[in-house]
Amino acid sequence: MAILSKIRDHSIFLIIIIALALFSFVIGDIFTKGSFGSNKNSVGEINGENIGREEFAQLVEQIRARSGNRASMIQSVNAAWDNLVREKIYQSQLQKSGIVVGEKDVWDEIVNQLSSQGNPQFMNEAGIFDPEKFKDYIAGLKDNQDAGEQDKLAWLSWLNYERSVKSNMEIQTYNNLINAGLNATLKEGERYYTNANTKLNIDYVFVPYNSIPDSLVTVTDDEIKDYVKQHPDEYKAEPSIDISFVKFDIKATPEDEAAIEKQLAGLINNKEEYSTAAKSTITVEGLASTNNIEDFFREN
Repeated sequence: MAILSKIRDHSIFLIIIIALALFSFVIGDIFTKGSFGSNKNSVGEINGENIGREEFAQLVEQIRARSGNRASMIQSVNAAWDNLVREKIYQSQLQKSGIVVGEKDVWDEIVNQLSSQGNPQFMNEAGIFDPEKFKDYIAGLKDNQDAGEQDKLAWLSWLNYERSVKSNMEIQTYNNLINAGLNATLKEGERYYTNANTKLNIDYVFVPYNSIPDSLVTVTDDEIKDYVKQHPDEYKAEPSIDISFVKFDIKATPEDEAAIEKQLAGLINNKEEYSTAAKSTITVEGLASTNNIEDFFREN
């Protein structure tokens, strides 16, 4: 009872102490999380690079779309983060190595994959995969992405697939370079072959050298020198690798630039061409007078 009485007498001090502790906790939490002046749009950091909320949310949506919304939100978030960690770390190494996978490389790989699947939706009359039909399909996905939820998911699924193909191509190229740099010497190959193919039945007694007291053996410097002289091959270092390469810079020549410039200039103005179907000369509309730029570039 005396203790309870003392607590009641000093209750105001206890309230003040508790309030100060809570205030310190809240203030410390604010500064720890960086509410003042920090980047609230960052969900984390990978290799020194901030990952924005918008970028991360879009990647999560792409993963969910590709799984047909079968994956839970937690599974999609974890998969998105794991993909980003792998991508960002590889990207830093790809930049150092000078590895670049262009849009045409990605497109060729996608076409190659789809050609082997035999989807009748993208085949022509001869039963061969038609890239133009697939281009029209992708253009339709892009144009209709705002039409509804399913259309949006279909477009996000395509973006995720395209990104995945590019990432896999970059990683495969990098890993191929690493594997190409791993070489074994002829001696290592001979030893591997001998160990794999030599079979013996023997009886032996093993006496480890460390079982012999060092005090019983005295090795002089002259003996060491003599041994090295008698076994020079054991201490000879051979070159580990010999590389020969030729570098070709992918750069347009002045003739190439002039030819491209001439070709593009011919698309600007209207021109007269003979039409076999019409059996007369017709006027082909140029870029300067066309009303539909998208159709113009698709046809030319």
